[in-house]
Amino acid sequence: MPEIDVKAELEDIVYLLDMLLTDVMIPKNAKIILSNIKNIVETDSKNVIKLSEAIYGLQDVSEDPNLPLNAKSEVWQLLNKLEKVKELLK
Repeated sequence: MPEIDVKAELEDIVYLLDMLLTDVMIPKNAKIILSNIKNIVETDSKNVIKLSEAIYGLQDVSEDPNLPLNAKSEVWQLLNKLEKVKELLK
């Protein structure tokens, strides 16, 4: 049963990452980090260490002063989802 939840969460994460990556208001440095996180989620989604790396990257993005407020809320939502997936995989 948790496998279905993990798969659905990962699909939501990729969808949110795609939305952020296509947003013209997101700074370029944040897009680079988000692109790396998307790569981790798509290729190493079962690796808890790589998911931790993605979480740390998202925390860095959330602290970017140039990030619009609506994007910060989406980044926090992504953080929540990644932490949930990481807990399900433990």
